[in-house]
Amino acid sequence: MSSKETNGSNTSFRNIFAVIAKVLLKIGPKLGKVLSGLFKSGAIVKTAGAAASAGLYSYLFTWQMGLALVAFIFVHEYGHLYAMKKCGIATKGIYLIPGLGAAAIATEKFRSGRNEAYIALNGPFWGLWFVVACIVAYFFTADLLFLSIASMMTFINLLNLFPVNPLDGGRVVKAILYSLSSSFAFFAMIVLFIGALYASWRFGYLLLALIAFLGISEIISDYGLGEKLRPLIQTVYRILLFWFCFVLLGWFLLWSGSIAVIVPLVLSALVICAFLIDVYSLAERYGRSKWSYLWSVIIEGRNGLSALFFLKKTDLVRIDGHETMMRSEVAKYSAEYLILIATHVIFLLAIAMIPGMELAKEILQ
Repeated sequence: MSSKETNGSNTSFRNIFAVIAKVLLKIGPKLGKVLSGLFKSGAIVKTAGAAASAGLYSYLFTWQMGLALVAFIFVHEYGHLYAMKKCGIATKGIYLIPGLGAAAIATEKFRSGRNEAYIALNGPFWGLWFVVACIVAYFFTADLLFLSIASMMTFINLLNLFPVNPLDGGRVVKAILYSLSSSFAFFAMIVLFIGALYASWRFGYLLLALIAFLGISEIISDYGLGEKLRPLIQTVYRILLFWFCFVLLGWFLLWSGSIAVIVPLVLSALVICAFLIDVYSLAERYGRSKWSYLWSVIIEGRNGLSALFFLKKTDLVRIDGHETMMRSEVAKYSAEYLILIATHVIFLLAIAMIPGMELAKEILQ
C-alpha cells in the first residue's frame, strides 16, 4: 500500500472517530440522564430480575412454563401493589427474584392490621384469577400446558397462604392475632415459627425455614425487642447456617461433574465468609479464644432462650404505632382467609379430576 493510500485510510478513520465523538458529545448528557433515571426508578433491576427469573424457570421446566410462571408471579404481586395503592401506601414497584418469587415493595410500613390483611389477601386473590384464565384456556384449546400451569399456580398460591410471616397467610394471621391480643400474638407467632422450622426440616424445604427466620426477625423488630432477643436471633441464624452446609454438600454430590456445580461453590464461599465473620465477632464479644466458638454459641443460645422466657407483658407491645382492627374486621378477614384457603383446595381437587390431568403432570416433570 502506498503512502498516499495509507494517509487516506488514516484520514478516513479520523473522520469516522470525529463524527462518533461529536455524536457522543451531543447525546452523552441526555443518555446519562436516561440511565440515571432508570437506575433511580429501579427499571434496570426490575428488568434484569424478570429476565433472570424467566431464564431460570425456563431452564428448570420449559420456556412456556417459565414465561407462565413469571406472568403468574407478576399478577400475584400486582394484586398486592393494587391493594397498597388503594390503602394510600406509596410503592416502589414489583421486583422479581430468581428462584425466590417476587416482592411488591412499599416505601412505608403498613399503617394498620386492616391494611396488612387486605394487602396480603389481594395477592392470592389476583393469582386465583390467573388460574381461572388458564382453566378456561384449556377448555377452549384442549392444550394440556394450560392445565399443568393451572395446577402448579394453584399449589404455589396455596403455599403462600401458609400461616407464617412474611408469607401472605402469615401476614393475615399476624394482623388478626395482634388485633386480639398483642402479647398473645407474639407468642403465637413464635409457635408458628417453630412449626415452620419443623415442617421445613421434615420435608427438606430449607427455603421455608429461611422465610420463617426473616418473618420472626421482622416481628421481633416490630416489638422493639431486637437488642434484648439478639442472642436468640443469632443462634437461630447459626443453626440455619449449619443446616445450609449440609444442603450444599448434597448439591455438590448431585451436581458434581456438571457446570451447575458452580452454584454450590459460590454459595459455599459466602457461607465460609459468614462463618468466619461470626467466629471473630463472637470471640470479641465474649473476650474468649476463637477456638472456643462452639462453647460461645451454646452460651449465647442459653442467654437468648432465657431472655425469651423472662419477657414481661409490658415488653410485648408494638412500638411502630400499628393500628389494630375492630372485632367485626377481625371476623371479616378471618372468614376471607379461610374461604380463600378452601377455594384453593377445591380448585386443586377439581383440576385433578379433569380428564387429561395425568398427561399434564408429565409437562411439570
